[in-house]
This record gives sequence, structure tokens and C-alpha cells, in this order.
Amino acid sequence: MDSVRRRDFSHCSCLIVIILGQSGKKNCIQTQDAEYSIRNDIIEHVTAIKTLVGKPKMFVVCVTQKDAVDTDSPQVQGSNKVDTVMFESALEEPSSSGSFFLSTFFEVLRENDTRNMDEISMLISKRAKDQGQPQAPSMIATLRKRLIFADLRK
Repeated sequence: MDSVRRRDFSHCSCLIVIILGQSGKKNCIQTQDAEYSIRNDIIEHVTAIKTLVGKPKMFVVCVTQKDAVDTDSPQVQGSNKVDTVMFESALEEPSSSGSFFLSTFFEVLRENDTRNMDEISMLISKRAKDQGQPQAPSMIATLRKRLIFADLRK
């Protein structure tokens, strides 16, 4: 995350971080190379980037585990957690067909890029229910204005 924290995102209108892995100890995600605290090692570093202040930062977390990811761990000082949105979804078992949540997230976003994130979240949850999928996401947001992807391309 140090290399990401040093980058200049002045030219970007938004940052999306996609996190895939298996559950680790509480509040952590196990990846191929290490175990990371979602809050302290990822969100805190990204929200402290000065060239992202005032820009939306989206975290999409999809893990294989028995319980949902708990993101309420102690916080590192120095970041600005406004203008963030985090979607999270957990699977009990890995699937050979991939993540329903991730494929549906991008499909719904592509089909509805003129809608805000609250509406996107509801559409993903509705599609999960309609298709009998237990993998409905939760959304945590501190956005100060509507986040509409079609507007970011202008």
C-alpha cells in the first residue's frame, strides 16, 4: 500500500479498490502474500492520499468465509474517511463459477451507470434475492454527494 499511497491521483475522478481473498483473523483478509487489516492496511492508507481528497473512493470486498467481514477495528489517524463507499460480500464456500456478487456488481453498474450508489446497492440485493443467491452485499458509505459513474466519464 505504500506505493499506492505515494501515487498522484490528481488526474483521476474516482478510485475503485477491489479486494478478493479468504478470511483471516478478525477484521483481516488473507491474500496470497500476506494477511491485511481491511481498515488499517487498506482503507486508512487510501483515504490518507491527499490527491484523492474530495473524490469518491470505492472499496469492493469479496471474501470466502463463514462470517461477514467486520470493518469496525481501531482506526489509524491521518486519513479522511469522507467520500468513501464500501461494498462487502462473503461466501461460505469458494465457487468454481466465480463470485455472483462481483459479476452482478459490475453488470448492474454497467446497466445502470446513471443511478447513484444507493440504487445500485438495492438493485444488486434485489437481483441476489430474485436469483436465490445468499451472497447479497452490504454497503457502508460516507459520501457527501451522489456518486454516479456516468458523471465521472464527462
